[in-house]
Amino acid sequence: RGPAAPAAGLVETLSRAASAGAGQLFEGVGLAVASLVAYRVLYSEVVMAAAMLNPLKGGDETKGTVGALVAAQVAMLVLKAVTHPLETLGRRVQVQIGKK
Repeated sequence: RGPAAPAAGLVETLSRAASAGAGQLFEGVGLAVASLVAYRVLYSEVVMAAAMLNPLKGGDETKGTVGALVAAQVAMLVLKAVTHPLETLGRRVQVQIGKK
């Protein structure tokens, strides 16, 4: 098997990782962590802002809950679109390292 061939199992995968060096195991992880941190920080801020701007928060309990859920979903969709390119780049780096 060549280095670009897929690994047959766990033992082969671990032996390839050991021969490549410990540093290559963590290539691309920094980008994935940066994407995750950016998403979580921005998500909490956007949800808090949307909760303050929620026009249904002063109404009855059902309307306020539905308004909060809608605000959270909108925040999630917007932030996923913003952080997706960074996440994709991290995955691409990890795949490229696996092909070496």
